[in-house]
Amino acid sequence: MSTAAESTDSSLAAATAALDEGIDPGVVQRIVERVGRQEGAVIPILQAVQARFRYLPRQALVRVCEITEITPAQITGVATFYSQFRHMPVGKHLISVCHGTACHVAGAEAISDALRRHLGIESDGDTDTARLFTVQKVACLGCCSLAPAIRIDGRVFGHLAPDGIPAVVGRFLEGDASGKRRKGEKLRPREAGGGAVRIRVGLGSCCMANGSEAVRDALDEQILRLGADAEVKCGGCVGMCHRVPLLEFIGSEGESIRYGNVTPRAVPGIVRRHLRPTGLLRTTRAALGRAADLLLRESAWGPVDQHEIDPKRGPVCAFLGKQKHIVLEGCGEMDPLNLDDYIAREGYRTLERCVSSLTPDEIIAAINASGLRGRGGAGFPTGRKWKSVRQQPGTKKYLVMNGDEGDPGAFMDRMLLESYPHRILEGMAIAAFAIGVDEGYLYIREEYPLAVERVREAIRQAEERGFLGERIFGTDFSLRLHIMKGAGAFVCGEETGLIASIEGRRGMPRFRPPYPAESGL
Repeated sequence: MSTAAESTDSSLAAATAALDEGIDPGVVQRIVERVGRQEGAVIPILQAVQARFRYLPRQALVRVCEITEITPAQITGVATFYSQFRHMPVGKHLISVCHGTACHVAGAEAISDALRRHLGIESDGDTDTARLFTVQKVACLGCCSLAPAIRIDGRVFGHLAPDGIPAVVGRFLEGDASGKRRKGEKLRPREAGGGAVRIRVGLGSCCMANGSEAVRDALDEQILRLGADAEVKCGGCVGMCHRVPLLEFIGSEGESIRYGNVTPRAVPGIVRRHLRPTGLLRTTRAALGRAADLLLRESAWGPVDQHEIDPKRGPVCAFLGKQKHIVLEGCGEMDPLNLDDYIAREGYRTLERCVSSLTPDEIIAAINASGLRGRGGAGFPTGRKWKSVRQQPGTKKYLVMNGDEGDPGAFMDRMLLESYPHRILEGMAIAAFAIGVDEGYLYIREEYPLAVERVREAIRQAEERGFLGERIFGTDFSLRLHIMKGAGAFVCGEETGLIASIEGRRGMPRFRPPYPAESGL
């Protein structure tokens, strides 16, 4: 005689088996051929399978074990350890509700409840009856300044309140139906012949969550309408998340004016302040448009000055005035995906000098003399760690970048990866040359899709120019870098847990010693 629990398990198993009948084994075969067959490929394979089917079908997992070195025990252990992986089908769109400390304090539970009520999700389920939305909790989205925050597919919404949830879902569906550019998609500079006026738009995760893409679209529309000589570029993070969306206008003489908390409605007035239409027809149209705005839109009467940011006085001066940017040198001035911007600031020049003129021992001595220390909390001297790795026996070593931060309010890794990807790559290349490494991994949280996208593009650009890959700067030094996306385990921020994850295991930290510099990946 079966119990109620056994009956439920049988029903779930039967339902899953029925769903799995439609799985094409050829899809799994192609994923494996692309990702790899070794045990260490288990997490990327699971991520690819889930991206294709929206969950992990049992039939697909069985097929993976049949054609790879991965065992059923390994794939089951990994698939059930990481919170990212789902074992039942989900809706068309996935809503991730941040329950990190900042969002929890700001009311994440109320946001989750409001979503479930609005979507009509039963208390024991996570998907609405139309299978349009699935709601899940995540540890952190790295947008603590926007708490409470959610992500719908790749689009982040912040500063939420329970009564505003219907409007947020409606805005997402409106953008999805219209085919507008989605959050996380590649954003290129607007080519305008290097215009007399340059305009930077902040397009980091926090900026985009506050509507900077809509501001950029309005900006492009106004410039096109005026026929103005201007160039719009993506700007990196300047740390003022509370003032985004940000616009910066740089004139032909280098003078700069910044605007904060800009809305699409404010864009026409700001643009008219800096740009003039070309030609009689455009001038007439602009005058008529301005008159219509004043007659029909109350917001057009609002002063543009209310958005202007004065860096020489007030809270902005208190925040920025005493800062000395080192890692953030060029803060807000470089397009993250414009390699020429980075090169113009002597990007990759230090790497060239290191591989062409210095020995590894000289580089390590310079790092020791600089006093540089690890930023993870222990403050271990970087030069000592590099020297230890270089002195280890064996011919094959790996360099690993830990971008799996998850502590409350700690999203500096995300900001660096999104805004300065080439600086990260150059630093890794210098470290690799110094310690005798020709291969490395960038481990980045799955919750940081924009960071993953920009780092991937930066690697492609650097390889195309010869700054990464084979025979860098014509020397015998070569370096291949790979991106490894996390799978939703907070514990993988600890270095030995992270290494276990890259190796295709559950992210369980181990006792030390030996330390990773002695026995690592």
